[in-house]
Amino acid sequence: MVLQHITNKQKEIILLLYRFRFLNRIQIQTLLHNKDHKNINNWLKDLTTKNYIARTYDKTHQKNTTPGIFFVSANGFKYLKFQDGVDLILLKKLRQEKRRSERFIEKSILVADIYLKLLSEESLKNRDFKFYSQQDFPGKGLIRELHPDFAYVYRVDKELEHFVGEVFSDKMPRYLIKSRVNKFMEYFGDDDGKPTNIIFICKDEFILSLVRKYIYRIIRDEGEANANFYTATTNEIHEKGMAVMNKSSVII
Repeated sequence: MVLQHITNKQKEIILLLYRFRFLNRIQIQTLLHNKDHKNINNWLKDLTTKNYIARTYDKTHQKNTTPGIFFVSANGFKYLKFQDGVDLILLKKLRQEKRRSERFIEKSILVADIYLKLLSEESLKNRDFKFYSQQDFPGKGLIRELHPDFAYVYRVDKELEHFVGEVFSDKMPRYLIKSRVNKFMEYFGDDDGKPTNIIFICKDEFILSLVRKYIYRIIRDEGEANANFYTATTNEIHEKGMAVMNKSSVII
């Protein structure tokens, strides 16, 4: 089957959706560094018509006031199968995108927002900054065992500073939150190298307090982990960016 022609910019959009799973129109425009929203709207409409991508629909009253959210559709899946750097095992997950929960979509949008906020930080310019979504993790890399929601690195002097992040929703069972905190502790507990920076982003203040309590108890009972722990709410990330991840927010 021959796929319908699309432009190079439209191909970039499909690759971005592979990487982040779900993106809204504003995020796509920002990532493409295109100031004309009409171009973006035309590209997205054409890709949707040709079934490379699809759009989620908000059934609430906000549907006309929020930017459209897009994901890879059937022809986009076929296009990606032949692209360098695309993991065919991970690619299979995209077949189920239209069935993803609101929580999954919300998390995907947040991870993309985190990436954009980091890109805008002047302090990270010329520091070999690299960001990893779950789709970016190497297929045989050790980080796949932990499978955080995102990670990034940048250079400080001659060394790389490592960050890994997890997003906790308000619908996530407490036992699962505790289990994930434990897994991060176990993963980095025996590492005797430079401490890793671990970021836990929580949907609300209640989840934030639970996460902090779990971290405190594990460190108290099992000893110190070779990591710095940072916590923030989703609203803090949206309002202040990643600047909230400073030394004052480290949990000891």
